[in-house]
Amino acid sequence: MNPDSIEPLPERELSPWVMIALEGALLPMALLAGWLFEIDPCADIVWSADSLALGVVTALLPLAVVLALDYFRPALWQGMTHTIDELLIPLLRHWSWGQLLLVSLLAGLGEELLFRGVMIPALVPWIGLGAAVALSSILFGAVHAITRLYIVYATLMGLYLAFVWLASENLAVPIVAHAAYDFVALAWFLRWRGDHASSA
Repeated sequence: MNPDSIEPLPERELSPWVMIALEGALLPMALLAGWLFEIDPCADIVWSADSLALGVVTALLPLAVVLALDYFRPALWQGMTHTIDELLIPLLRHWSWGQLLLVSLLAGLGEELLFRGVMIPALVPWIGLGAAVALSSILFGAVHAITRLYIVYATLMGLYLAFVWLASENLAVPIVAHAAYDFVALAWFLRWRGDHASSA
């Protein structure tokens, strides 16, 4: 058999609908958990122009950190660079803008309702507010186990979003911040990133 006639193996891709289904499942999961613990995760959500604007502004700090790390690529970011290049981009490269936006919105809504809206209030009577915020943030980091560095980063992100929620007394703010962060980060990695850092 002529080796040149062998077709290459198909490159791996992840259907956006799988991720949409997974992120979408977090919403009923959060509502069910809230029902079991007699907590209404939607009670602290107030949608307004101010909450939308504050959510977008809140997303700027974590976005600036992750985009700067990816742009300059210091040594500590090398594992994440490899994961982005070898896993994230090949899996998601054909997703449409609408699919990226939908996944981001579902992630922001479902994860914030579950980790901030339900988990923290459920833990507070048992371990107090500070420990509840810390534990929920650690668990939030654990479910984002892309690399060891990103576990730490996501844990810090969980602490940050919890602080924003408690300070604003409006869960809509971290929901918008989370969704905006996910969308812009995905857009950067999949559409805007290019090969600038490889020549740096």
